[in-house]
Amino acid sequence: LKVPDGKIYFVKPPLSKFGAYLLNTTYGLYLRLSDVISKLLLSNNYVGFLQFDYILLDDAFTRIQVYSSTRRQRVGTTLMSFPRQPTIGQYTEILDSVELGNFAVVCDLMNKVPNVWQHATVKLYKGNIAWDHTAPFNSDLHFKAVGGSYLVKGISLRFQVYYSGSK
Repeated sequence: LKVPDGKIYFVKPPLSKFGAYLLNTTYGLYLRLSDVISKLLLSNNYVGFLQFDYILLDDAFTRIQVYSSTRRQRVGTTLMSFPRQPTIGQYTEILDSVELGNFAVVCDLMNKVPNVWQHATVKLYKGNIAWDHTAPFNSDLHFKAVGGSYLVKGISLRFQVYYSGSK
């Protein structure tokens, strides 16, 4: 499924720039699957992937995050700590810990290389994504930029559906 088409679409019109979608701390991207596709995924098993291309527009250490609607709840408030990695100059600030068990997070991509197109392929876990249109603005997937501006293009979802039961 490529964005937009009749099976996946933006629920809030995105800002376009240079043939791509602008993503920054003010403007997010909000995608929704059609009800038919949502029901298909909810009633069957699947292997799914989110793919997109992105380019950082700022000379800063920033992140792209993608969230989904989810029904899966975390247990407790355990934090998984990562050691601080030494880097150069302005990029020394790295997250000290990542919240373990936030199942709404589809991906969290850190980036510090401006003006270079990158490609992301992210596995989608059935147990984590509700596909029930309850993310912000009644979406299913929400793209968010933290600390910088990006252009995003070529957003697509791929699924291999394994039908369960006799249909």
